[in-house]
Amino acid sequence: GIPPQVYGQLGEMAEAVLKDKSLYPQFADQMIRIGVADPDDFTNKIDYQILISIIAMGRVCREMGQPRGMTA
Repeated sequence: GIPPQVYGQLGEMAEAVLKDKSLYPQFADQMIRIGVADPDDFTNKIDYQILISIIAMGRVCREMGQPRGMTA
């Protein structure tokens, strides 16, 4: 499987896309490269459902890596 840290990094990337839409192609390429998504999953149009899902998953994975009581 894919390590939780990778999902944490993808979540940070997805959050960056929300701030700067021009980063979406890099985000899509990274998702495809690590095997989380297929090229057919992405079009030129931003898929906000994918972004929000990855952001949520990334936050959970980052919190899993923190000591208890240390959530942000």
